[in-house]
Amino acid sequence: LFEKWKSGHTEHDFINSVMIQLQKTGYIPYQARLIAASYLVHEYQVNWLRGASWYEEHLLDYSPATVYGQWSHIAGVGTSEKDNKALDWQKLIKTHFPNGLPKLDEILVK
Repeated sequence: LFEKWKSGHTEHDFINSVMIQLQKTGYIPYQARLIAASYLVHEYQVNWLRGASWYEEHLLDYSPATVYGQWSHIAGVGTSEKDNKALDWQKLIKTHFPNGLPKLDEILVK
């Protein structure tokens, strides 16, 4: 399942777009990072450390504290117990990306 996720061959087109954009550009928007992470951890039940490590290898703006902090929080093992709940990744897609994942040039213009 991890291989499907990281190569952009999941059952969900949005997740696939996120993963392919990350591979090609080294960048994806913040909310897309959370969505893809939540999908891996909660839908595929893959250990969060594998996903965090993969982000570490591919994100151009990688920061250990940010990446590992976000992933641990998504996995429910973060330091703030009151906020350690599963993200509704499908709701986040509808809220933040109603027209799909923007292309990199659209992101950089903002």
